[in-house]
Amino acid sequence: MQRRTLCKYVLTLGSATLLAGCGFKLRGYGTPVSRLEEVSVEGPFGSLRDRLIVRLENSGTAVNETAPWVLTLGQEHVEDRSLSLRQAGDQQHEMTLTVTMAVQRRSDGAYRLPDETIRVQETYMLNDDNLLAAGDYREDVRNQLRDQAARDIIQRLNTLTGP
Repeated sequence: MQRRTLCKYVLTLGSATLLAGCGFKLRGYGTPVSRLEEVSVEGPFGSLRDRLIVRLENSGTAVNETAPWVLTLGQEHVEDRSLSLRQAGDQQHEMTLTVTMAVQRRSDGAYRLPDETIRVQETYMLNDDNLLAAGDYREDVRNQLRDQAARDIIQRLNTLTGP
């Protein structure tokens, strides 16, 4: 094998290993793809519903009012609790987002996925030195939980077949 060809393969393999090691991912890789062609989303208006609709549309599912499937979301409930015993210094918190969902066929009203509870949680640290940013950090964690809940809902929708 020629030296130039060998160097080309070594450099290609090395750069691929370097990119994979630093967390590089192709755009769209790892996002769930919905098998449903159409779905109607009902429930309280809010950030979770908006994120879910965007994710569904990005995965190729049309969201409209006349779809054969009706996804009903319940009210999201966020619980934030402290896991630390100390009241000063670094404090560990756990935030849990819970939402109910149900899926039914529009044609006969039969529930294909009766009331299911989606629960996602995240553990995070807060420090007394940065109290002004604590609210923003909590909101970021809440948005991450909403994104995770939307992914979990799409994964549950993938279990459905045919109208």
